[in-house]
Amino acid sequence: GRWLAGWVAVAGVIGNAGMHVAEMFEDSWQLHGIAEVGLAPSWFSYRHPRFQTPWPCIILQIMIIVALQAFDFNTIVCIDNFFSVMGVILEMAAFLHLRFTRPHLPRPY
Repeated sequence: GRWLAGWVAVAGVIGNAGMHVAEMFEDSWQLHGIAEVGLAPSWFSYRHPRFQTPWPCIILQIMIIVALQAFDFNTIVCIDNFFSVMGVILEMAAFLHLRFTRPHLPRPY
C-alpha cells in the first residue's frame, strides 16, 4: 500500500545519498593520490590532523557541486558529456603518443 511506497521512497533517497557521499570521498582520495605523486598541486595532499581525510579535495568538490547547482539539468548533462569526451580524447592521445614514442615499452596486457 501507500506505507510501503513511502518506505521504498525513503530507502531510495538514503541509498542515493550514501552512493553520492561514497563517490565524493573516493574521488577526493584519487585527487589526494595524484597530488602525492606530484601531478596536482601539493596542497591537495593535505590531510585533516584528526580524521586523516583529504579535506582540500572534499572542499573543492563541494564548491564544484555548489557551482553546478546554478545550471539546469540539460546544461549539467552537456558539461558532463564534454568532460567525458575530453577524458577519452586525452586517453587516446596518450595511447598514440606512447605507441609512437615508445613502441618497445613492455605491455603486459
